[in-house]
Amino acid sequence: MRPVNSSSSARSLQRSLSFNAGIPAASRLWTRSSPLPSAMGLRFVSVQAAELRKGEVFEFKGSKCTVIKLSNQINNRKAFVIVEFRDLKSKSKRTETFRAEEKLEKCFVEKKELTYLYSDNKQLYLQDPSTFEGIEVPESIIAEHQLAYLNEGDNVKLILVNEEPLLLELPAKALCEVERVDGKNAVLTNGRTIAVPSYVNVGTRVFVSTETEEFLGRD
Repeated sequence: MRPVNSSSSARSLQRSLSFNAGIPAASRLWTRSSPLPSAMGLRFVSVQAAELRKGEVFEFKGSKCTVIKLSNQINNRKAFVIVEFRDLKSKSKRTETFRAEEKLEKCFVEKKELTYLYSDNKQLYLQDPSTFEGIEVPESIIAEHQLAYLNEGDNVKLILVNEEPLLLELPAKALCEVERVDGKNAVLTNGRTIAVPSYVNVGTRVFVSTETEEFLGRD
């Protein structure tokens, strides 16, 4: 991490103590404005398309995108890479074909292991479990449906791309209870509706993918 100016740190700590007065230690929040500093100060590195890997982030037409799937193709003795990716801001998916040797800008990515506390006024409040430092990010950092699957105390990963928080990774699955069954669909207690097998009944606890809302099985 970068060195912290002692006088600035003292002022921040004073504000933190005032904000946290009367709040239990485990719930204290020292909100820090983003972007957060990276550990290395790097922003991007130029790589060939063939060097990209699943989960990496690259810049494409001014947007930062994460690689979902890669496949190789040979056409007229020339190598190409077919890349399926997601725009980290718009959350839209698309597929592009690049020449294997085509240069792309791979972004520096940092992941922070955090705990979800609560949401308020379109903001998500997270906490570093080792330092109790709090971080505030906009709800738009995740897909709208994923808000329903966030629970207090969930372990999440904040993805920073070139020092900017752009994505929040939730646990892969969430345990939910069925409130109502309507044919092949079930309404969960969190308000979401998912497709379920016929053997799922009211009160059944089910596992749901937080990414696709796919039924993954019963508890």
